[in-house]
This record gives sequence, C-alpha cells and structure tokens, in this order.
Amino acid sequence: VNVTIRGCTFRRVNGNGILLSGYNRFAMIEENEFSFVGDTAIASWGYTDENSGLNHAQPRFTTIRSNYAHDVGIYQLQSA
Repeated sequence: VNVTIRGCTFRRVNGNGILLSGYNRFAMIEENEFSFVGDTAIASWGYTDENSGLNHAQPRFTTIRSNYAHDVGIYQLQSA
C-alpha cells in the first residue's frame, strides 16, 4: 500500500521488471528505465474467487507514468 518506485534502472532483468501481484493499493511507478527485460517491463496481476473480484486481491489505483521501456521481451530465462 502506497509504494513508489521512481528513478530506477532495470537492465537485463530476465523476467518481469516490476510485478504488482494481489492486494496492492496506490502504487506509483514513474520515471524508470527498463532495458533488455526478458518478459514484461511492468505487470499487474490480481486474483478472484471464481468470477467475483470482491475479495479485493487485485492491484487498484495504480499510477504508471513517464517510464521508458525498450528492447523488451527479446531474451527470457525462466520466470515465475
């Protein structure tokens, strides 16, 4: 809750650069650089109970701005 990732460099990460998984609120991801990331620069993943998202286990109110991603998805090693 209320996490900020700003001004970081993610280079040659063989899976996801940043993954928000499950319950996350008001994350701010801004002014980062992602290069030669094997899978996804930024991913957001939630969970449901059957067809209902009422368990609130999903990232919500996330702000992603002014990031620079290039050479993404070229080489991926095992990513969990």
